[in-house]
Amino acid sequence: MKYYNEKFGCTETLEVLKKLAQSEMGKDVKSEENGERRRIATCLADTCTLTDTTEYINLRDKFLSKIKEISENEIGKVVV
Repeated sequence: MKYYNEKFGCTETLEVLKKLAQSEMGKDVKSEENGERRRIATCLADTCTLTDTTEYINLRDKFLSKIKEISENEIGKVVV
């Protein structure tokens, strides 16, 4: 099956159009991955203070204890 492609001014087969779409999609994914890498690098480059670390640990502990509490309430104590 053939389609007219205005971008190239010619008739293309469906396979060629699929390859073109995959190529464009690949470019978008690579761009997104590069953006994510930049954000991670920026985050790692920033200095982390003791206050930030302590706050993170406190929030993590609070979160984990809440999960444990909910699990015990939902599942209950299992006796084997």
